Amino acid sequence: MYVVPIGAGAALEVTRSLEDVDAVLTETRNRLILVALAGVLLASGLGTLVARAALAPVERLTKVIEEVAKTRDLSRRVATTGHDELSRLAASFTRCWARSRCRCASSASSWRTRHTSCARRSRACARTSRCSPAASRPTRRSGTWS
Repeated sequence: MYVVPIGAGAALEVTRSLEDVDAVLTETRNRLILVALAGVLLASGLGTLVARAALAPVERLTKVIEEVAKTRDLSRRVATTGHDELSRLAASFTRCWARSRCRCASSASSWRTRHTSCARRSRACARTSRCSPAASRPTRRSGTWS
């Protein structure tokens, strides 16, 4: 609306329909909604890609740990690259498995030594007619079983 005074107590008033303005505002609103939706979709797509890339090492570590738990194969290694927390965790698992494997091998060796010693004593007792119960038990001397 536009008002211009044209004389004493008189004015000229010019008005225009707001339909054109309303149409432009409606079109602008619709475009903004589309741009916002496209931005949300783009952000969620990129977020999914970034999350997958960030969680890929966690997934690999989880698969290796589950495989070791299922197969009990302590010779498996977890590939480590970098110096972040996940790489340090993977290296820790690898060291832990190596120690466990050494301990298992050591325990098995120790068990075989004790078993062989007991078997030897049992055979010796079987050859003789006299065998005391203490003679058939292994004794520990200086850190080894005999």
